[in-house]
Amino acid sequence: MTTYIATKGKTGTYIKANTLQDAEAYVLANFGAGYTVSVAPEQPEALSPEQKAERHRAFGKLLFDTFLNDNAVIASARGSNFTIEETLALDTKFGSFGRLCQYGSIPQIQQLLPGIAVDSIFTQERKDKYIEMVNNHLAG
Repeated sequence: MTTYIATKGKTGTYIKANTLQDAEAYVLANFGAGYTVSVAPEQPEALSPEQKAERHRAFGKLLFDTFLNDNAVIASARGSNFTIEETLALDTKFGSFGRLCQYGSIPQIQQLLPGIAVDSIFTQERKDKYIEMVNNHLAG
């Protein structure tokens, strides 16, 4: 596998894929349009602690935005918004996830995600998607 970097403005994340086309398809499916994907340098420059923290915060925002967008897609497919009970259940289940994303605590999210139970909204497919996103980010 090759390491690629997907960038959009100041946001960037590393992705491992077999081909550039696979990396571009992954980025489009998981992050949306507007990203530039290229082969990452063999030895990425060592990041300062501040740069690493900023990179994690930017990815945390991207990850949480992806979560919220996926919720919107599910609600739209159902033809209705989530009920108040579903919304409160999501808040209870994902409150820590949201805060960790905001803080850029990506290694902690990597530990948290496998323990979150799946349900009709947070499906195994979504869980696997977010775990893969986190693993790809931390591998870069």
